[in-house]
Amino acid sequence: MSLGPLERDTSKLGVRAAVLSRLAPGTYTVTWRVAAADGHPTTGTFSFTVLATAQSVVVADTVGAIHPDSGLSKPSDDARAVTPVESPRFVAVRGVQLAALLVLIGAIVFRFGVVDRSAELTPELRAALYRRLATVAMVAALFVLLADAARLELQKEILGGEPSHLVHIRILAANTEWGRAWLMQVGVAIVMGVAIWLGRRGQFAAWVAAAVGAIALAVSPALGGHAAASASSRSLAIGADALHVLAAAGWMGSLFCLVTVALPVVVAGEGDDRWRSVASLVAAFSPLALLSAAVVLLSGVVSAWLRMGALAPLWTTDYGRVLLIKLAMLAAVAATGAYNWRRVQPTLGTAPATSRLRKTATTELALGAAVVIVTAILVAMPTPLDLSR
Repeated sequence: MSLGPLERDTSKLGVRAAVLSRLAPGTYTVTWRVAAADGHPTTGTFSFTVLATAQSVVVADTVGAIHPDSGLSKPSDDARAVTPVESPRFVAVRGVQLAALLVLIGAIVFRFGVVDRSAELTPELRAALYRRLATVAMVAALFVLLADAARLELQKEILGGEPSHLVHIRILAANTEWGRAWLMQVGVAIVMGVAIWLGRRGQFAAWVAAAVGAIALAVSPALGGHAAASASSRSLAIGADALHVLAAAGWMGSLFCLVTVALPVVVAGEGDDRWRSVASLVAAFSPLALLSAAVVLLSGVVSAWLRMGALAPLWTTDYGRVLLIKLAMLAAVAATGAYNWRRVQPTLGTAPATSRLRKTATTELALGAAVVIVTAILVAMPTPLDLSR
């Protein structure tokens, strides 16, 4: 069967294509595959029969609708929406992308929310932290772009596109909601990388531009994820997801910067002043982490309710059970953070206390990395409300 190009129907959900060759009498099966706003593929089939007495065959006006003069029988009702489980490659790429997003946004939050609020830092130490944070942020931006490139290839594969076919890439990236969110994320990551490169010596205006980009970057996963496919309360779902990403970056992304950037730079110095600098940094980080953790919890509750609509799916669906695992791991992260706040932070100001902090903060960060992996699995799964439609 030879078909013309796909065209949008007047309905947002309809597509049509002209049949370019005459169909012989017989039964035909149409297999279709499309992607929802969150990029998840949906497939199905329907059948029709061309009668021997048919005078002409014309294209259906919409999927599942038959022209009255076509001579086609009504499609069978065997079309079924199926969202396949994503491959481990997809989960791995998504995990790298989420981690890079948190680090990129977290570096900016750490710059304004911790370094600039630490009174004990010398100008030289502050400048060194700015440079190191800029380096980390630029590397994170590069990983975001690499993960985006991999995600585009994987999305093309699961939708049946030819590998490295530029036409398929153009159609997917520019003509779908998922693709537009992808383009937004790529563009913002590039702009942020350039702004941070310009601000690597602490230029305030460049970092402010990067901070504006960070807000847009936090919104981009929601525009190409479950929130974008919400049947109702779409704006609330996107807002809750964006807040969730921003707060997670303010918590885990900033913690990454504390462990891998701030502590090594400060400890590498000389004199006892460095231990007071560590205490000052942690004193500025703690309220930021507490606020971010609270927002993560509240925005997560809102998002979970919008995806499930009830409590029962928490233990009756695969999505709910994976979400429970994420919640349990988040509780472990929060418990480790509370221990650092209540037990470790008050003792800071000496070398042994700083060594103890590095160990416990690294443990908290490792648990946070595990949460990112579980989240990468969760966002690839159909939600309970998706399955109930």
